[in-house]
Amino acid sequence: MRCQKFRIWLWQSLPGCIQKQLIRRLLVLPVTEYVYLSGKCKWCKTASPNQFGDWKTDLYPDDKSLIKIMELKARGLKNTLKKDDDGPYMAFKRPMTKIMRGLPVTFANPTVLNKDGVPISDSIGNGSEVVIKLLIYPYNSPGGGKGIGARWESVRVDHLIPWEIKDFAEPAEREAILGLKEAPKGDYTF
Repeated sequence: MRCQKFRIWLWQSLPGCIQKQLIRRLLVLPVTEYVYLSGKCKWCKTASPNQFGDWKTDLYPDDKSLIKIMELKARGLKNTLKKDDDGPYMAFKRPMTKIMRGLPVTFANPTVLNKDGVPISDSIGNGSEVVIKLLIYPYNSPGGGKGIGARWESVRVDHLIPWEIKDFAEPAEREAILGLKEAPKGDYTF
């Protein structure tokens, strides 16, 4: 009883503007958490964004991570769990920019570490074993619904399979870059 009276007294002694700020922070700031998922990846774009302005990866989760994904889906995650010849997978992305509370926010590309925690800049090939870090955040949809979103924050590469030209899906893409690596360097003196 004494503690409750103290809280009431403390609240009433605060200026109105501080009360409003505290209420706004308690009601508006989302509760976020980090989740770590492990598995193999495909199409891991960490150096340059895709054509939609997102860094993206397809994660083929191991059994424990698949359970975590199902728990996130039960809580309202809208990402689609798909399946192909290699098993179930889910795409995770990180936008270059996003409008948050009416203001544009710019994000850097996901941080890439090797298994020892040292930053690397190698391209990650299909089938590499990784652990990705996701920021899980709640949101309210314009239609009145609620859910949770997942933003890809970083990746640790436990077993790197180097990226190769065969990773291009379309023959036209392979043909477009074939021989470019071996081509003579240009003379850029002006």
